[in-house]
Amino acid sequence: MQIATDIICGFPGETDDDFEETVNLIKEYKLPQVHISQFYPRPGTPAARMKKVPSIIVKRRSWELTTVFESFTPYIGMEGKIERIWITDIATNGNHLVGHTKGYIQVLVLGSESMLRISVMVKITSVGRWSALGEVLEILTTKVTSRVKQDAEISTCSNLNETCCSKESEISACGHTDDVKSVPFTPDEKELGEARSQDLIGWPLRK
Repeated sequence: MQIATDIICGFPGETDDDFEETVNLIKEYKLPQVHISQFYPRPGTPAARMKKVPSIIVKRRSWELTTVFESFTPYIGMEGKIERIWITDIATNGNHLVGHTKGYIQVLVLGSESMLRISVMVKITSVGRWSALGEVLEILTTKVTSRVKQDAEISTCSNLNETCCSKESEISACGHTDDVKSVPFTPDEKELGEARSQDLIGWPLRK
């Protein structure tokens, strides 16, 4: 599980002590995702009528909090761990695929576009501020076996009087079983060499 939060700097009434408590909270918990914004008085809201914190102070607090947030590496404890990720995109560098763990931590791996939209097991080899780098250990594929006659218009469950799925049903409907099959993964040595020559931790998604 990954915890994220939003912080508004300079909300009316925020004192120096209030802000210091916020900074200490970020330092203590090292949240991996924090959205930091400056207070904006939305017309018609009670906060818009409250006494404002001077803009120069708001900007300074926003900068200070951002600096603290970007000063630590929240994923340091992941190194060496085995994780399952779901690959969804290609990194902007063009060499890596982008996947996410069940806690939505971004992991970059080597592989071809044919690996998009599948699940793999990876070993986390290094971590950066915004993501981790992983080595693919297994490609997990789904093998679907049907126990329903292909020419049947209606498929039924064990209760023959109850219709539960039809030709238009999803693949996980009754009469089907999903078996997970693992396939060993061997990276291309040329791609591996190119990737090792670059510091790629933290590359964003492809635009």
